[in-house]
Amino acid sequence: MPIAGSVIPIMLASLFTANVQTGTTDVSNNREARQLHKANCTACHTPMIYTRKKRRVNSYPELVKQVKGCDLMLSKNFSQQKLSALVHYLNTNYYKFK
Repeated sequence: MPIAGSVIPIMLASLFTANVQTGTTDVSNNREARQLHKANCTACHTPMIYTRKKRRVNSYPELVKQVKGCDLMLSKNFSQQKLSALVHYLNTNYYKFK
């Protein structure tokens, strides 16, 4: 039985989750992260997707997986530093996971 297309990126992203830093990101990366988000995420995502009641991401590890999944699906191949900065940016500005 084939696996649904949306499940594969999440499964693959989970293999790489450990590589994304889970701590805080240097403040200088915030500007870069905001620019990365604007240039690469807003074409598909409006801020509403991060704040809706029934959102797909409900924990910090899920956020890391989702960002890695988007990176993988779109073949962006961002560095670990950029991925970490994006996760930190999204968490700080929208999700607010502890």
